[in-house]
Amino acid sequence: MDRVIKLEGMQNFRDVGGLGKLSRGVVYRCDDPVKATAADKAEIAKLNIRTVIDLRTDVEVEAKGHESFGAQRLLCDLPPNAKVVAKTIGVQVQMGYAKGPKGMAEANELLLREGKSSIARALRAIAAPGGVPCVVHCSSGKDRTGLLVMLLLSFLGVDEEEIVSDYALTAKFLPVTPDAEERTRQMFTRYTGKAVTDDQVGNVLSAYPESARLTLAMFYRVHGGVDAYLTRVLGLSDTEVTSLRRALTSPPPPPKPKPASPRARAARSRVSVAWRALGLAGAAFGLISATTPSVRQGRHNKKDEERAVKAKL
Repeated sequence: MDRVIKLEGMQNFRDVGGLGKLSRGVVYRCDDPVKATAADKAEIAKLNIRTVIDLRTDVEVEAKGHESFGAQRLLCDLPPNAKVVAKTIGVQVQMGYAKGPKGMAEANELLLREGKSSIARALRAIAAPGGVPCVVHCSSGKDRTGLLVMLLLSFLGVDEEEIVSDYALTAKFLPVTPDAEERTRQMFTRYTGKAVTDDQVGNVLSAYPESARLTLAMFYRVHGGVDAYLTRVLGLSDTEVTSLRRALTSPPPPPKPKPASPRARAARSRVSVAWRALGLAGAAFGLISATTPSVRQGRHNKKDEERAVKAKL
């Protein structure tokens, strides 16, 4: 699949563009960028990323750090203020993920409500001048990233099955491994204080197509559609909605020119000095030529000829 960016440390990096009206090279989704190797960063630098939208919580960022690829990084934590709500909203979200597709849609409904300030900040960043190309990520690039990407695609009227397929594609790049299962057990117990079953671990790690279908249905059942959610819940103005649509459907801007190296700047300066010196030399030569005896004599001869012609007349 040509939308996938193959990297070394990161496993789930892909271009969302090409689905419906979303332009290629405008929105990328990925897993945690802190896993990027030097080679990964060199490859990502070619994408001209302007904004990195980090959906991880403040707790996750403090624990793992962050990577912005030299772009503007914006924390749009879902849920916001995890240090405060970890034992309430955080637990509800994790319990929802563990229940399977129906619970995933319930968790997404909760995040749309409790995380509206973060989602609005993310959408305004995309819509702002110079906001794209952008990268959207959480820890694995599956659930919170999937939610924001589903919002964007549904906003543009992308076919439901295309949206579902894009969400489910994460399972191909993030296979369930014993290490991933163990990390999930530890994380779940840390958040909820409860033991977790094998089925619950499988639900947390999976990217079921049905989870996306139920989430898309929730957009309409609860909010009357994405446009209504953007304006009534998030408070985006008509102008902001128009700017968001334009940013998503327009071709990506050309890369900014790279600043010249010190050596290149020094070379340009030497050339400039040489040209100025050459210009001064040329001007001086012209002045000297105009005042030489041969030139002055030529001027006198011409005046003598003009006087002779007048005398004859």
